[in-house]
Amino acid sequence: MPQEKFKLGIIDENEAEVKGFFQYFDKDFIPVEIELGDDKKAIIEDIVTQDVDAVVIDYRLMERARVKITFNGNELLQYLNDTLPKFPAVIMTNYPPDAKNHNVDPFRVFGKEVMEPDKTKKKNYEAGLDLIESINILIKNYKEELKKKENRLIKLLDKKKKAGKLSLREEEERIELDDFLEKSLNKRNKIPRQLKGQHASELRELIIKTDELINKIKEKRNA
Repeated sequence: MPQEKFKLGIIDENEAEVKGFFQYFDKDFIPVEIELGDDKKAIIEDIVTQDVDAVVIDYRLMERARVKITFNGNELLQYLNDTLPKFPAVIMTNYPPDAKNHNVDPFRVFGKEVMEPDKTKKKNYEAGLDLIESINILIKNYKEELKKKENRLIKLLDKKKKAGKLSLREEEERIELDDFLEKSLNKRNKIPRQLKGQHASELRELIIKTDELINKIKEKRNA
């Protein structure tokens, strides 16, 4: 049975390089060009709209951009991580050391030389295979984590419905899970809006009262 082909977003400032990415990744993924502009939020929105499973980001986006760009790939990757936590993404560049020096996970940085089709260059060829495998693993791990968190949230909501309430720790976990899933790309499976934030104010009030009680206990001990 052939392996599932995931949709891979391509983010590069150079039209010729975009075509090169398409040719290289076409065998293992479904390449999709992500519209590049000087608005990071708009780029993320296009990633969401095009429903890609991962993205490949060029490092030097400002170098030969078709439009004005005021950030490079490492900055876009950081914004992506803040907006869509743990979303699968890698940086590709002709300057791996530069990218790794900008707080980019070294395991997410790959040299563009891997796209060299000459299989006689064994090092490049093997690095290319590692790139394909790494992207597939990132996607599968991300999907599995989303599913795991969704299942856990559903269990907590079901328990709350039956028992009428959750413990303080469970309520905190529910809010964290809900927040993570809301930020994720998996919008199709997000929890119904009427359940979002349910009893969050009560939880915050309980936490405040608990903190006040702990402080009073500490004050009495120190008196």
